[in-house]
Amino acid sequence: KDSFGSTPLDYRCKNAAGRQAIQSWLPTVLQERLPFLGLDQWRQEVLAEEQRATKILSSSLDDNDNDNAADTTNQQVGAVLRKLIQLEFREMLSLLEMVLWKIQLLESNRGDDDTTIVGGGGEEGYRQSCRVHCGISIVVENVLPFLCLEASSNNDDSTNGP
Repeated sequence: KDSFGSTPLDYRCKNAAGRQAIQSWLPTVLQERLPFLGLDQWRQEVLAEEQRATKILSSSLDDNDNDNAADTTNQQVGAVLRKLIQLEFREMLSLLEMVLWKIQLLESNRGDDDTTIVGGGGEEGYRQSCRVHCGISIVVENVLPFLCLEASSNNDDSTNGP
């Protein structure tokens, strides 16, 4: 933000040409970032949010009240980007858990006495036991606050627009 408390996106939203540019910019940003979301359901949620925002943004292009149209554009673009960032964050946590689980499986297969986990219920029970004991709770407790700070600073940066 500048000394007036405005972001570049705020200035782009002040006129109809800037709002039109944002409408073409948003799908491009999503096209580049959506493939990295692991679940199709998450991609669909972001696309639904974008479609809802696009309808509202299309109607705001005809709005003669630039301040109102600018606020609407900021709110809608912000909502789409917040949804995207939230789901990217979930994806990071899922990948982190999978990595820790895989490490636990590999270490327990080595046969080290201190890392061997006895699994009840066959292979499935063994894998579940490794997942439970992989240390994700400790990592989440210590890493999650750091990731939240990173996500919030990236969220502030991502709303700065094109």
